[in-house]
Amino acid sequence: MQRLLGDDYHVYEDGLNGRTTVFEDPIEEHRCGKEALPIALKVNAPLDLVIIMLGTNDCKNRFSLEPWDIGWGMDLLIQYVKNSQTGHQNGIPRILIVSPPKMGEQWEGTRLGTVFSVASSRRVAALPEIYKTVALNAGASFLDAGLYAEPGCDCVHLGRESHEKLAAAICEKVGEIFQNG
Repeated sequence: MQRLLGDDYHVYEDGLNGRTTVFEDPIEEHRCGKEALPIALKVNAPLDLVIIMLGTNDCKNRFSLEPWDIGWGMDLLIQYVKNSQTGHQNGIPRILIVSPPKMGEQWEGTRLGTVFSVASSRRVAALPEIYKTVALNAGASFLDAGLYAEPGCDCVHLGRESHEKLAAAICEKVGEIFQNG
């Protein structure tokens, strides 16, 4: 994204494998977005735009969450950003919510087949509509990553080509957000 956006932008990355929206994982600890987001916001302030793309890990079998539980978690993260005073002059940064891309459904034999399942895939597939509703109700922008990216052979993680397509789509959306001001 940084390369595509150019020198007029500065992209702060805060990705972490296994991160959830608001749920603490009893096995992969310290990956709760609700705990990490306030720190990331303060460390990188002032911010013009915050992009949040979480939800896949909330669909792990061990959580047994309904898609709307995950949607409400995303809504809470949006509220954290809106209340953070980390925009310019302690304002509110713009917010872009990106729903995770669809997952594969051929879990047998994959290294993640004990963590995710067909039920996980179905939960992820429900998130774009939920996130779109949550984002619009909160005054945030929305992008469906599933329109641009697809999982690789492990049914979860994106390959290089999907990363590039998704980065281009997000950059285009960022341009729209700042153009519409």
